[in-house]
Amino acid sequence: MPAWIVAQDLLVKAKDALRILALEIYRNEIKGKSVALEGKLVHLPDEHNEDEEDLFVVGKLVEDRDRIGRIYQEYIIASAGSRDPERIITAERARKFLIALGHLLAVVDYSDIFDDWIEDAGMLIRKESPVEVIADSSGEDGRADALRFLVGDRKFLLERVFSSEEHKILQDALEIIDQRGS
Repeated sequence: MPAWIVAQDLLVKAKDALRILALEIYRNEIKGKSVALEGKLVHLPDEHNEDEEDLFVVGKLVEDRDRIGRIYQEYIIASAGSRDPERIITAERARKFLIALGHLLAVVDYSDIFDDWIEDAGMLIRKESPVEVIADSSGEDGRADALRFLVGDRKFLLERVFSSEEHKILQDALEIIDQRGS
């Protein structure tokens, strides 16, 4: 199989893995009651997909990130020094939610980086190995950081998404990227 196709497949897998991680973060916040949803999304009965519905909500959180952050920060600041136990608990939940939201936003932002990267990798049809394709198409801002995030200590991603051979390709590409950056 041509190197550019293998590279594109890996980059698509990486993007999907990050989307899965974003869903897990979101669902953990729902279970932990940091996020509560009211209302329902309207959809056709035979086309209901929980992942798509949750990704839609995650997209709305991403879209409203600045407003949400500002509102929660204002509440936390206004609650500082309060002696009301309920207000203190709510402020602590708000802090925890902002931390989780930051993590979620980073994962979604990294996932979005892969869109153009996948296309760029497809342009390197003359490269001999997927490592070269990934490394040579990594020049845009954020791509090395996104790959570093994936290759780092992310047991979830490595065990459930990438084979050891695929992980090696990503690691080798990152090593080349890091060497070039030095």
